[in-house]
Amino acid sequence: MGVLSVLRTVLTVGAVAVHCATIPPQYSDHAEKIKRATKLLSERQADPITEYDFRFETLTPSETLQWVDCYGSFKCSRLKVPLNYQNPSQGNAAVAAMMLPADPNVPFKGTIYLFPGGAGNPSEPFFISVASIFQYYILEPGWNLVTWDARGAGQTTPTLTCFATQEERYAFQMRGRALPALTKATWPQYQAYYRDYNTKCQALSGDVIPHIGFIQTTRDLVSLATAMGQSKINLWGFSYGANIGALLVALYPQKVGKLVLDSVGKIHERFAPGTSVEFELRDHSKMVEYFLRACHSTGKASGEDGCAFYSSDIAAMRARLENIQKKLVTNPITMPSPPGNYSSENFKQNMFSVLPGLAGAASYLWPALGALLVDVETALAGGAIGGVLTSFYQGGFAPYDPSPPVDGRQQGSVDSQLGIPCTDSGPLGSITQKEFEALLSKYNRKDPNFGTLFLQNYLVCTEWKGDNVEKLDFALLDQKTENTITFISHNIDPLGPVEGAKSMSRKFRNSRVIIIDAVGHTQLLGPNSTPAYMQVHDIFNVPGYKAPRDLVLHSDPGTAGFGYTATTFGL
Repeated sequence: MGVLSVLRTVLTVGAVAVHCATIPPQYSDHAEKIKRATKLLSERQADPITEYDFRFETLTPSETLQWVDCYGSFKCSRLKVPLNYQNPSQGNAAVAAMMLPADPNVPFKGTIYLFPGGAGNPSEPFFISVASIFQYYILEPGWNLVTWDARGAGQTTPTLTCFATQEERYAFQMRGRALPALTKATWPQYQAYYRDYNTKCQALSGDVIPHIGFIQTTRDLVSLATAMGQSKINLWGFSYGANIGALLVALYPQKVGKLVLDSVGKIHERFAPGTSVEFELRDHSKMVEYFLRACHSTGKASGEDGCAFYSSDIAAMRARLENIQKKLVTNPITMPSPPGNYSSENFKQNMFSVLPGLAGAASYLWPALGALLVDVETALAGGAIGGVLTSFYQGGFAPYDPSPPVDGRQQGSVDSQLGIPCTDSGPLGSITQKEFEALLSKYNRKDPNFGTLFLQNYLVCTEWKGDNVEKLDFALLDQKTENTITFISHNIDPLGPVEGAKSMSRKFRNSRVIIIDAVGHTQLLGPNSTPAYMQVHDIFNVPGYKAPRDLVLHSDPGTAGFGYTATTFGL
């Protein structure tokens, strides 16, 4: 098993038998190195890149990769690919790619492609922050690491953008922020907002929209690998990047090398956003409950190791949270600077952004959430506006800081994050007031905490007019590849529930599933797990290595909120 020595014991959770693995650091020379890596990853992601000193538009796209120096030790290139792979005569796209070359002083191992989460997110900030850590501490320095920007996003062109200037984008975002709580009465305001957004996108990017999506980004990966002379593709994908890996299996099973897919979704549902979110809503509810239990476990409301929202009775804590949410729907808090309201939707967005514990940061984000809950509760009771509430509120007014324009077009990754899933699903069509009310009831019944946030992901697509020129044949999702595919998932994952990994593992029959017993979304957006990173190391580096079946791993001490490490099974 390479550098790993796995002690397996059988743990029964309900009627399900799983193997719970512990990897004692003393049995692996690599463990301490990876522990150092997880600390560095938390530090890097807490302070991501905000300034770009390299412009991809200075590179001429070509059908062969012409690498040039960029961002210090990195290489950058633009690969010319067909805009429409089904009809190459329609023109070209230019894929922005980055590489961290292997250390020339050690034996060369090959190339691993890395792709981050978030449909439409630019890959450069992620890659610059983590690539060297991954290469030296987690993988091995003999690997080339490569990433690329998705269609319509980052520095890949043509860019999907819905606004001519950042000022116009910011003004429209502030209009959205000012929307009241999503209710039966306020739906027409939301519908008008989504309709206006679609109109702006069609005006500036109507010719681009049909050529963005999962399938094009996957085909671009294959084009990159072909240009680099690789017949097999090794990929470590996170969230959206995991979905790209699943599509690689479906469309190009013969090209599958070593794949680690972290927080994959049910791919067929990714082409129909909002149609089936049962498990996402379930995990959001579980995530809130786990936070409340963690807060309650502190036993006090003050002190460095306390939780401000603590009550001696956890049932009372649940009731207080429910009361906050009910009051905010009809009584948003009037905020002095900048003037405006802190609404129920603002509150849900703040909770949603904190609860997964960004990059293992739950140790300080969860205490901040406890303080926010107290500040909101106090303000709703007529008390003073607290400093934590003010900070969260003002943070929502920070302008989005994108990578620079490319080829004269404003970079529009925010637009791609909405446009890609809506385009992949195809036009859903406007819905009536009665249809909206039925959806609202369904989502709120499933999850009163975050139901309307998830509902908005579906509603924006009801006004989207773009349609992808390519459609996925779902029959292709039934595959058995030569190389074993490894899925990783947190047991409670609000954005990529473990059912996604289990479902795709049943489709891809030569595969394994690793579950991290924690709350989070991907190894990058959850409590760090040294044992999970050690598995990744062996999958890529130890010939013939396969993770044990039904493997359950744990997060590292000190990375969970309030130090709470109770199991997430049976919650």
